[in-house]
Amino acid sequence: MADNFFLALLPPPNRVQALCELRDQSNHGKPLDDARFHITMYLLDPRIAEMDNIIARLRGILENIRLPACSVLFDEIIGGEGTMLLRGNETPPSIDMLRDRIVSLLMPAGIAQYPGYQFRPHVSLRRGKVERGRWSIDPIGWPATEIVFVRSYVGKGRHEIIDRWELKRN
Repeated sequence: MADNFFLALLPPPNRVQALCELRDQSNHGKPLDDARFHITMYLLDPRIAEMDNIIARLRGILENIRLPACSVLFDEIIGGEGTMLLRGNETPPSIDMLRDRIVSLLMPAGIAQYPGYQFRPHVSLRRGKVERGRWSIDPIGWPATEIVFVRSYVGKGRHEIIDRWELKRN
């Protein structure tokens, strides 16, 4: 099985503990390691050949462009389909603006997105046989100030940050 590559927002260290507390409120499924908490912004098509060439092109694009900072806000936990997710009732407009900017840069450059990928910001908390349902929580959020490029070693439960870029406040 091919590894996954994606652009993501990471929670800052001062929010990771709060995410762990939310994750640990359930004992259903398998808890995700806090080092893997992220919001996927752009999932590359894993069928891309010559990934080293794609990574070089991606770096060239993102190093020479200004990407806007955004705010993250979640207010519910959803369990089902083998995953427990932290999600928001609504997507903050600044996340949509960042996502639209990324797509407008990468798609025309031939850096394909995973076929059928649907962007819905969330943080996965648990996997496996999780409790089904939807629970409101006190909102948790943070300002996102960087975007990272990640390699996910599929089946090994490990992520590697390949590169990172600062997001700019207007």
